[in-house]
Amino acid sequence: MTHGVDWPTESPLRVRARTTPDRIALHDPTDGRRLTYRELAAAVDERVQALSAHEGLSADRPRVGYLHAPTASFVTTLYALWELGWTAVGLHTELTDEELARNAAIADLDAVTVGKNQSGGDALSCPSLDAGSLAGAEKHEMQEPRARWGPDETALVLFTSGTTGRPKGSG
Repeated sequence: MTHGVDWPTESPLRVRARTTPDRIALHDPTDGRRLTYRELAAAVDERVQALSAHEGLSADRPRVGYLHAPTASFVTTLYALWELGWTAVGLHTELTDEELARNAAIADLDAVTVGKNQSGGDALSCPSLDAGSLAGAEKHEMQEPRARWGPDETALVLFTSGTTGRPKGSG
């Protein structure tokens, strides 16, 4: 069902990397680094390669939490999860271990990626992948998007407490 909308077939990042490759896409305030769309797409490709190499994440549309401060790593991980066709589940970096474990259970996570200098991934019952273990993949040319998303598939789950004060995932 398309809901009366022409559903996009190409990643917006890939469109920008192709049409405006040298424009600044991202400024990481933590280290001052600036990435062009071409560089961001290449960083996403590296993250895709690293994520897809991990065993146990081959389920159809796995749910993968990302526990990253708002840095370049946050952006590349989020886009990589989407490129793989995996559902990204946002986990707030200021949650306690107990709160992280609760949200991971609510979301039924298959794994979690953990950014540099973040803690909390060890408190979860699913596999935890630190940002360092996802770095260093061999560089290669930009590739076409790997996954196709339909309007009825969940790309992102965020938590809200709404009016009840109890966290619930909203996708």
